[in-house]
Amino acid sequence: MVKFIFSFFILISATILFADETVKIRRPKMDREAMYYFLTNVFGPQSQPVIKKNILLRANLWGGPCDPYAQVYKLKNNKSSIEIEETECPDEGASAKLEFYIEGDVLALALLDKTCVELVENKETLNFFLNRYKIKNLNDENLMKAYSVFFPIKKASSDWISKAKNKNDWVQIVLSMCRSPLWQLL
Repeated sequence: MVKFIFSFFILISATILFADETVKIRRPKMDREAMYYFLTNVFGPQSQPVIKKNILLRANLWGGPCDPYAQVYKLKNNKSSIEIEETECPDEGASAKLEFYIEGDVLALALLDKTCVELVENKETLNFFLNRYKIKNLNDENLMKAYSVFFPIKKASSDWISKAKNKNDWVQIVLSMCRSPLWQLL
């Protein structure tokens, strides 16, 4: 009985002490490097300049601190330069202090939208996507293939498939999946 009263007292005390504290649970999402590699894999090497400009070099929006020790340099004409641009620390190394996961904001969503529009409206990168995943006709099987690229764990609902069929345009279908911030969740 004494243990019960003591436990109850501790519980009440903790509730009073921490009543104003709220617990936030954040689902981690891809950082800038993971997004860079994911989108490059999906849309091909031709997509790298767009993704680099809008995502990789915008470390303050996407998170993922850079590692100055991971930068790969080469010496050319007695001057050192970054050999692998993806390892470059933007903001002169200030991004090394960034958090791994940054809450999304309006600017990040706008840049994701801009990136997706540029990638999907480019025939070369869209064709890379369609050819890589062997997508030709607009049918249920190909819609599910395309959906699984962005959402590999979740199965496309029949409602989504019927709405996608009504769009009757791969540009709009791929754009709608790419624009969704849900594919970034880990």
